[in-house]
Amino acid sequence: MQHIRLICVGQQEESFIREGIAVYEKRLKRFTRFEQVSGAPSKSLRDKTDPARLASEEAAWIRRQRLDRARLVLLDEQGTRFDSRGFAEWLQSCAAAGHGKLDFVVGGAYGLDPVLRSEAHQIISLSPLTFTHQMVRLIFVEQLYRAFTQIHNLPYHNDGSI
Repeated sequence: MQHIRLICVGQQEESFIREGIAVYEKRLKRFTRFEQVSGAPSKSLRDKTDPARLASEEAAWIRRQRLDRARLVLLDEQGTRFDSRGFAEWLQSCAAAGHGKLDFVVGGAYGLDPVLRSEAHQIISLSPLTFTHQMVRLIFVEQLYRAFTQIHNLPYHNDGSI
């Protein structure tokens, strides 16, 4: 069973987002160990007047949250685009390759630090559209659940063909 973590810069504030995520977290338990980690560098370190420095501080915080020997997967609009079936196939190929731990990362408002980007094993785009960081969390856990239902041939996903 894979161990998947979603590491997010910032806090989850909207109750409707938390409730939606909780629904999919509960559903995911039958397929994988899933955790969500939220936070940021201490407020005294955050310098919003210098986006590059802030991204670097966030990257250092992200590194401290990582699982030992986990694959680093960044969620970024400039990443590789998959459809839902392709994401499921990619996730399944990670498991087949022995990658039991995956750390997915949602960066801060100014994006991801270039050094952290260079350390990533994969960068994935959920969409070319821009979403709030809170919405990305919900969209990601739903897509993760959708992928596992496809992998296990369960009736959740439909390819839209009649």
